[in-house]
Amino acid sequence: MRKTIMEPAREIEILMDVDVAVVGGGPAGIAASVGAAREGAKTVVVEQYGCLGGLISISSMEPPPWWREERTTMPGGVVEDLDQKMIAMGAV
Repeated sequence: MRKTIMEPAREIEILMDVDVAVVGGGPAGIAASVGAAREGAKTVVVEQYGCLGGLISISSMEPPPWWREERTTMPGGVVEDLDQKMIAMGAV
């Protein structure tokens, strides 16, 4: 049997009303939030460091698509969209 604790009831202010709350703005969080928004969900991303991209942005690493081997391909979706936008902007 699991042990439990009781917390006293309290009133908590609702800051925003959303369908999907994505915790973390790293590559997976970006893809999840864009995907949810594209499907019409009211979406918010909660990120502790104030910038999107996670470790890739914070440590100035290359984006995930550029880690792949020369002949591999991206499966598509949000990451492929970002990949193509970066190519079009000359950001590769």
